[in-house]
Amino acid sequence: VPSDLLALGFRATAYLDQARQATSSDTAQPTLGMGDLADFEVWFPEPSAYGEFRARLQQRLDTLAAARNSLQLQIDRMAERRQALITAAVTRQLNIPGVAA
Repeated sequence: VPSDLLALGFRATAYLDQARQATSSDTAQPTLGMGDLADFEVWFPEPSAYGEFRARLQQRLDTLAAARNSLQLQIDRMAERRQALITAAVTRQLNIPGVAA
């Protein structure tokens, strides 16, 4: 399996779920050993389908990255707005009902 497909496979939900389950014991510090990894189920297509598989995975990752970037931009804008409101309130540029001027 090409290394880029293997790396994408490690990011797959099925793989991550197995890792969470393997490390969900009651120990103070969860560990993931080679024995755990040897028991993981990993699926890859036939070598003739690697290109199509890679393209589908990359398309999904690109969609997720775009959504993540959009959400981060919204979070940044809300943080800026929050700070602007706090500054306006502290400098009494914002009239807050029920608060003496």
